[in-house]
Amino acid sequence: MVKNSVVVSTENMLNESQVVDCISRNLQENGWTVKTSRYRGADIIATKDGVEWVIEAKGCGNSRHVQTERNNFFIYALGQILTRLDSDDKNYSVAFPDLPEFVNLWNNFSKLAKSKFGKNGLTILLVSSDGSVRELH
Repeated sequence: MVKNSVVVSTENMLNESQVVDCISRNLQENGWTVKTSRYRGADIIATKDGVEWVIEAKGCGNSRHVQTERNNFFIYALGQILTRLDSDDKNYSVAFPDLPEFVNLWNNFSKLAKSKFGKNGLTILLVSSDGSVRELH
């Protein structure tokens, strides 16, 4: 993905709305049509050239037990994206702030499970504090 020029925060303490906004802007800058939902359904549904991309996002968390909260956010996002899985022709991603905890959780998640999400498999979108987005397979 192309770097987004919007600066969100000096620290990577992005909440879910900020993660959704950064990814949405990045996708739009790259020619995707984006619909977001804060209440029901996937957080982001993007379309481009007949391809649909379904994205579930979470923020960094801010409780006293932030590590546990981030683990729960990761698991919750996976559960949410599972409920959206309805076609091999769609792309599916989970999205988080670009923090080591989320990268480690992703790297420890089963490669076989990732491969079962559509023909392109499940990916993770990581949003940096400067608004840039990177995708890991």
